[in-house]
Amino acid sequence: MHAPSGAFGAERIQPPWLEQALAPWRACRQRILVVADGALDFNESNGLGLTELLGTLATSDPFGLHPIVTIAHRDDNERKASVAIKTRFAFLRDFRFIDANRPEALMHGDDRHFDQIWLFGSGTVPIADDEVRVIARFMQARGGVFATGDHEHLGSGLSARLPRVRKMRAWFGPPSPGRPRYDNVPMLYDGCDIAPRRVFAHVSSQAPRCWIVHPLMRQGARSGASFGAISVLPRPPRDVECLSGIALGDAYALVNGVDPNEFPMLPFSRVRLSPEIVATALSSARHVDQGPTRPRCIGLISAYDGHRVGVGRIVCDSTWHHFINVNLNGMGADPPHRGLYDRLGYPTEALRDVTRYYENIAGWLGQVRHCRWFVDILVQRFKTPLLEELVDAHATPQWAQCVDLGHKVGAALDAVRGRGTGFDLVRDALVDLPAASALAGIHEVDALARYEPALLPSEEFASGLLGAMAHEVIARLPDNAWELAPRFTAMARPLELADHVISLGLERGLKLAAAYYEQAARHTLDLVHALQPVRVEPAS
Repeated sequence: MHAPSGAFGAERIQPPWLEQALAPWRACRQRILVVADGALDFNESNGLGLTELLGTLATSDPFGLHPIVTIAHRDDNERKASVAIKTRFAFLRDFRFIDANRPEALMHGDDRHFDQIWLFGSGTVPIADDEVRVIARFMQARGGVFATGDHEHLGSGLSARLPRVRKMRAWFGPPSPGRPRYDNVPMLYDGCDIAPRRVFAHVSSQAPRCWIVHPLMRQGARSGASFGAISVLPRPPRDVECLSGIALGDAYALVNGVDPNEFPMLPFSRVRLSPEIVATALSSARHVDQGPTRPRCIGLISAYDGHRVGVGRIVCDSTWHHFINVNLNGMGADPPHRGLYDRLGYPTEALRDVTRYYENIAGWLGQVRHCRWFVDILVQRFKTPLLEELVDAHATPQWAQCVDLGHKVGAALDAVRGRGTGFDLVRDALVDLPAASALAGIHEVDALARYEPALLPSEEFASGLLGAMAHEVIARLPDNAWELAPRFTAMARPLELADHVISLGLERGLKLAAAYYEQAARHTLDLVHALQPVRVEPAS
């Protein structure tokens, strides 16, 4: 069995004070339930196993707030998870999405036991209506969902009847009788191909700059990253298409008791929030036992930012070949069966792209938690360059200082989590304010086409709000990083503190922005009036 040293995520070098300082914030970690069925399982020796993925999730946060991962299989079989995996993760067999007072319940009343569910399906028998209703209620409560399958109708049993998910991927082929094949590569090495495929990240529709890609496809600052975007994924034998949603206004009617308003409208709008394709790839190859296929671009990953309409986020992937062992490690220790590891067993740059994609899913799907942003700003405060640049971190800033601080904090966050992360913090903070959907560059680049025209400079505005929130965090931190642990360990409710601080920073930032832009608008209006030509009456 292939067991490279980097199998469970790239090692991260952390400052010595960080682990103790973050201890009070462990409650901020996401709770992820990974569910598989059929031949997919949690065994290292299985080519269709998900153990490489689990290793990445277990170390997926750059600052140590790794998710709490629970694994579950639909079969009543203890062997669906290896002994080694069961020592690291809680394992539930014969799993059903039930609404009962059991430890594995997805939801119980108004409480939920998980923040995200990841569905890896190969079965085709639909899950029970009761289970669909429980998952739908979980999604309405802002629970995040990831779903994938494979060619034809593999995976349709778990996901094809879930609201919104059902329209974000082609759950019933192709290939299938009467429909074209989307073959990709020859079936070599049990489905493994050591050359990853090139993928093309789309520009985010929520970005203030055209070069910012969706959070799912971002890379932090490192050599080889193409414009900060993930550029490769494993190469599956066949392709299935992800979709951006069709007939969004049709009522959901597959299961009684599920909200028929499947795709809610954006606030102050008659436009329904649609899923979007965030990455595409070229599907074209000659299969070993069939003829060549016609080249075409297909959607590989679709995303739905449900937080903007009060429901959970969703990610759909075209195939679980992007996640299973055989495509990552080749299921062998010697070449050529090494997958995306080099001859010495170390992760290649391609594998680092792939595992970053897994980390991005875990980070994006979760419900907005201000504690994550609090911790991100906290860590950056005591790292270069902010450690040297913030000389007087406690002085009350004006709007210009907020904008300057926002640029610095945003650059530091972008270097770790990918370009655009600072603007994500602002969007998350504003998500529950309905008017935020009208801000061009904060939520949609085409927002001004549907709202009254505005002259708000969205990039400056976002930087100012980020700076105001960052100032509120930094003002509560000691001057020395080694003093963080005793200060926060004594707190009874650190998560409530984070909510309060971020909300207070946002409130103050909006007040500063209102005063600043009101004054600027008055000055601009006076200037425009002063520029009007003086009418000269013709001589009589």
